[in-house]
Amino acid sequence: MEELISDLIRHVAKTHVKTSKNEYELVQINLMLTQLKTQNKYLYEHNEKLMQRISALEQSIKYSDDEKTSVKLDCSISSFSSLTSPKQI
Repeated sequence: MEELISDLIRHVAKTHVKTSKNEYELVQINLMLTQLKTQNKYLYEHNEKLMQRISALEQSIKYSDDEKTSVKLDCSISSFSSLTSPKQI
């Protein structure tokens, strides 16, 4: 009888150790999950800021290209009109 009680106590102790280890690992995993969520939030916000900056730069480049095209067209029209206008002697 004492041997059975001793085996039962040993089994309960091993089970308690395993449970404690599993609970510790679960706490560690939850901590990692929280850290990943925080990092993900930061990266998402940083990504949003970068996308806004890229959009602003693209708009700036588009505006700059539109101005260059406008200047080129003006120059082309001026050159063409000087070529087609009658020359005075």
